[in-house]
Amino acid sequence: MRRARRGLIVGVRDPGLPLAVAPVLEVRVRFKDGTEIDATLNLCTACMGRLNVGDEVRVSGTGEGWIVDLPWRRKSRSCCSGIGNV
Repeated sequence: MRRARRGLIVGVRDPGLPLAVAPVLEVRVRFKDGTEIDATLNLCTACMGRLNVGDEVRVSGTGEGWIVDLPWRRKSRSCCSGIGNV
């Protein structure tokens, strides 16, 4: 894995399938320098981190593409109120 970078979730691509069938979402992430990339987000990670569009996340580069990870700071919202419920 390459070094993790901070990014901001700016969009979510609709998978066209129920979330139980496709437990990975494609999201658009913007880095501080303005560069935008497509990354994958596991729904378990989205729920644990209470992630939603507009949230800051950690993004790691791998040989298979970019992967969104939990942010450095946790939020105080209730569990499972994130991206899967938008």
